[in-house]
Amino acid sequence: MTYGGLMGSYTPTPLANMNKTSSLFGSFNNAATNAATNATTQGLTKGQATLGGITAGLQALELGLGIWNQIESTKLANKQLALSQEQLKKENERWEARENERKENNKAIAQSANAFILPTERD
Repeated sequence: MTYGGLMGSYTPTPLANMNKTSSLFGSFNNAATNAATNATTQGLTKGQATLGGITAGLQALELGLGIWNQIESTKLANKQLALSQEQLKKENERWEARENERKENNKAIAQSANAFILPTERD
């Protein structure tokens, strides 16, 4: 199948025709080589096609790193949220304890004030 367009005709290289290697970059190198070979039929030099393949590979790597960074950032944000919620819970418990202590103190002050008899009220 051949595609036509502004850049001329293009015949895609099936993935099944690429050489399989055990290297991490083996399939990328084969893809770049096939792109360079096919590019000569499009009017590009092998160097231009190789640079295009390298650029595409780097863009894919950048996309992968961006996704990975986003996942890690989300994990850190969730951890920070959990820590903030825990801190808020502790602060609320402290506030409740101080509020209860204040109420008890006010009650004790009110009881002692009620027990005090003013000199004008004495018999």
